[in-house]
Amino acid sequence: VALDQPDEARRSLAAALEFNARSPHPSLAIEGEVRARLAHYDYMDGNGDRALRELDAVIARLRGSKDAAVRRQLAKALELQAQVLQSLDRGAQALAAEREAVAILRDLGEPVEADRVGMLIGYADLCAALDKPDDALAAAEEALASRLVLDNRMPGLSAEATGAKARALQALGRFAEAEPPMAATVAQFKRVYGAYSARTYYWRYRHAQV
Repeated sequence: VALDQPDEARRSLAAALEFNARSPHPSLAIEGEVRARLAHYDYMDGNGDRALRELDAVIARLRGSKDAAVRRQLAKALELQAQVLQSLDRGAQALAAEREAVAILRDLGEPVEADRVGMLIGYADLCAALDKPDDALAAAEEALASRLVLDNRMPGLSAEATGAKARALQALGRFAEAEPPMAATVAQFKRVYGAYSARTYYWRYRHAQV
């Protein structure tokens, strides 16, 4: 996908699905991950309705499992479902899907901490976009409280979490409070991705707005 070879990516995923099905002990986690990715490719190609149908089927298949690996893939599928639902102007359902995904990762604990923080950031951004700034701020604060962010072990994740808080404060109209974390986000993105990264430019623009 990164090399702009989506057809080759699809073939690889189809092969993974085939190999998994032929295994004496097929992995439901692998099946769920592959099918969800293929559905996401449909969404990226503009086939939102078809992607949503497939994601609904994947989620229904994964939902009953207690296995941690399967639960993790369920959370990821729900996050993809939220993206598709938002694109189809079904904001309330998108928020519900994202909330469930975050709750699953909270229950799974330490092994999926990076996933949980990333999911919280996505949820905060979704809340801000759908005019729920208080929920956005709460999610961003939870992400910032993670030891991964506090220790700055994953600088990109820390930058995203700081940006999520700044965006939530901006959505709340608390501009004086939003400016310092917004400036910090720009500085973090410069360090991690460079001054001329598209992400850095995005946060410079938001900083100028504030």
